[in-house]
Amino acid sequence: NPAAVGVCFIVGVNGTRIFYPVPVQYKHTDPVLGELYQPLTVVPPVLVNLPPARSYVFADAQPRTVPVTLRAGRAGVSGSLALALPAGWKCEPATVPFALAAKDEELTVNFQVQPLAGAAPGRAELRATATVAGQAYARGIQKIEYPHIPTQFLFPEAVAPLVKLELKRRGQNVAYLMGAGDEVPDALRQIGYTVTLVKPEDLT
Repeated sequence: NPAAVGVCFIVGVNGTRIFYPVPVQYKHTDPVLGELYQPLTVVPPVLVNLPPARSYVFADAQPRTVPVTLRAGRAGVSGSLALALPAGWKCEPATVPFALAAKDEELTVNFQVQPLAGAAPGRAELRATATVAGQAYARGIQKIEYPHIPTQFLFPEAVAPLVKLELKRRGQNVAYLMGAGDEVPDALRQIGYTVTLVKPEDLT
């Protein structure tokens, strides 16, 4: 991302003007790593975060829990939080009031989302929105921090896919041997299976 705020120095050399833009950064000192820099970040009064890279799959009409984490961009922020859903879907509660006293304070709210009889099969989308003083905010924050690159902040939209499947399951219990970074067990649970994780030493 480009710098949120920058300063342009103008240097004159023998009648020639040289423009030298410099991003405004925050510098702090780490006892081990020495001087560290990170970009100046302009954030909204409240940030709305959904679990990253998460889809909510419904193979039946049972409700699923959708956690939404609010983070205060400044001290003393209050308002209400709600989910926007497509036609044929509902959630409980419909809206939740919140009050965050300190900057960076977090609060997680769990919504129960489920499809109604009229929900069309296929992919849809939910959006989490916080309203503060009449203004709607629907973006979270993601910090990308590694030693070999400059620190970056992303502000992804607080949206997640909803998938309603016309699915016929056979059986109920699944024994699963998990691999590295494997998200299949969670997907199986979402469509209604009871998943038991097994280890190689459990097998004969």
